[in-house]
Amino acid sequence: MLARMNTDLLFPLIGGIGIFMLGMHHMTEGVKLAAGERLEEWLAIGMRTPWLAFISGAVITLVVQSSGVVSVLLLGFASAGFIRFDKVLYALYGANIATTSTGWLVALAGFNFRFAHYALPMIGIGALFYLFRQQKRDGAIGQAFLGFGLFFMGLGFLQDAFGGLAQTLPQLESTSWLSLLAFVLTGFVVTTLMQSSSASSAVTLSAVTSGTLGLEAAAAVLIGANIGSTTTALIASVKGDAVSRQLAFGNTLLNVATATVALILITVILTLLHMRCSVYFETCPATIQLAAFNTFFNVLTVLLFWPWTPRIAAWLQRRAGSTEQLEP
Repeated sequence: MLARMNTDLLFPLIGGIGIFMLGMHHMTEGVKLAAGERLEEWLAIGMRTPWLAFISGAVITLVVQSSGVVSVLLLGFASAGFIRFDKVLYALYGANIATTSTGWLVALAGFNFRFAHYALPMIGIGALFYLFRQQKRDGAIGQAFLGFGLFFMGLGFLQDAFGGLAQTLPQLESTSWLSLLAFVLTGFVVTTLMQSSSASSAVTLSAVTSGTLGLEAAAAVLIGANIGSTTTALIASVKGDAVSRQLAFGNTLLNVATATVALILITVILTLLHMRCSVYFETCPATIQLAAFNTFFNVLTVLLFWPWTPRIAAWLQRRAGSTEQLEP
């Protein structure tokens, strides 16, 4: 009976994660195909000033729904000499903030919302266009629509899986700095394996909603997920030149530094976010607090390092052996 119960909970969890990730993949690929070469043109045009680079990184990540894809594109442009070191960092700031939009979508929709019910028509309509119009732009749009439906279906399975887990497991909460570090490591490992901070964020929010994971523990997992999200660019840079490797290293270093600050102040930040959230909600949902925490983490990176970005870029440039001169 116990084995049956475990498989009844485990299989929907594994399947939900897989369907969610497949949905993210189809959404990303569909939007990339629909945009075509214009995606690269938009990035190149939007790099004229630091603020334009920041906005371009954010907007394109919102459209593509993958900071990893945008990071790899930016590293490629930097290696080819099309984009300066500092402009890449500004664009990565925007991409990192925009990638938290998935958490907001999950939090604002709420887990009382029956995702699977609305996912099926999206999957059906999107699949028709994707299968029968593959060579056309509407086929790419259909692929993105299919991915959006799979995204919701995966959330539905996660919703059901964690609902069952909450009845069989005690709430996992942080009781010490050691346990907080363990949750950070968990977030890092899961995101690195999934290669999707959006997927790990959705899993974390699902666990919190069901009562399986405590608020502070979940925030620590999200800190680890933010660090893990930089591994996509790191892996991609392995086969690249010194420029791409140094930029990927710099992105990771900035996230690790911010993670350290956020971890030290985790209780203070959550308390302040709860106070602010309580202004808009009579009972502030934990998912809203966590979505806000995830966004705040990435905004904190910008606040801490924006004034120092030219110096950081120059340091990375020297490490890469580049002779490019940064404009003031």
